[in-house]
Amino acid sequence: MQPDAPAFVRPAPSGRAMLDAAQQLKGLGIMLVVAAHLVKYQTLGEPLWYSVFKFKVYLFHMPLLMFVSGYLFFHTGAHENQGKDLRHYLRRRANRLLVPFFAIAFISLAAKLLLRSRLYVDEAPAGWKEALLSLLVNTEQSPVQTVWFLLALFVFCCVTPALYRRLENNRLLLLVFAACLYPLPVPDIAFANRLTGFYLFFAAGAVAQSWRYLELPSARHALPLMLLFLTLLALPFNRLVGLPVCGLLACLALPRLLPLLGAMALRLLAFCGRHSMAIYLLNVMAVGVAKAAFLRVAAYQPWQFVPLLLVTFTAGLFGPVLVKWLLGLSPRTCILHRYLS
Repeated sequence: MQPDAPAFVRPAPSGRAMLDAAQQLKGLGIMLVVAAHLVKYQTLGEPLWYSVFKFKVYLFHMPLLMFVSGYLFFHTGAHENQGKDLRHYLRRRANRLLVPFFAIAFISLAAKLLLRSRLYVDEAPAGWKEALLSLLVNTEQSPVQTVWFLLALFVFCCVTPALYRRLENNRLLLLVFAACLYPLPVPDIAFANRLTGFYLFFAAGAVAQSWRYLELPSARHALPLMLLFLTLLALPFNRLVGLPVCGLLACLALPRLLPLLGAMALRLLAFCGRHSMAIYLLNVMAVGVAKAAFLRVAAYQPWQFVPLLLVTFTAGLFGPVLVKWLLGLSPRTCILHRYLS
């Protein structure tokens, strides 16, 4: 059973339009991911405007990416997998999501431990025991919490087919169930709080896919939706309230904004979307290397904060793409290239 689309939704027949929109939204989301990873809270004399910017970005950028993931999950029919087909699908998903999650977690922790005595390193663990424990306990403060999305997406891919059938193939019931999960006081163990907090947006993507929301070419409602989104984003919400309010509204407003953007902006978003996996996995390392190099060149002064942001943002966005390209040049590293694609 599919929910009826609201009156303003008029599905278009073009699947190509949907794939383009999904790619561009992934690109926008991943650019915001990098922008929020440049400087840790309360370090390097972080000014108030950047702290506010990061807090606001965190209210909608990962919800947007999870929304697109839920949309594509249902678009491909993965929610209908059962038995042998489901097991085969989950093996592929584990290879695609869990292998890079644990690989990046190990590499990141090892790099922080090895370099902490030589370079400026954010959130360096005290030792291997603390580093490995950070993967399971108090994950909100974990040095590898930047890759939680991969683990959460794998769990959602695992549970959604059975849950969807249990709810009589009703996507609105799935959304209601996810909304009930959201406020639960879940302990910060193995990213469990992220699982309950972000399934809402995955389920919202499922409902939107039944409306074919990303296939709509019209930008008629873009300006009112964006105005409402920006107005609510400016309000002093705490995270518990702001995440569903701003996150869900972003999922409605930002797709409608795409037709208003110029060709160059859309090409940049599509480029970042195509390379979103590489950027997501490697942006923190690229930012860390660029930041360490920047701070090693000269003594840091507060006036250098904006130049530091420009350097680290460029490195975080294009450094992973360069690494991916280099890995694709040799047959010996093609498997690494495949995980970044």
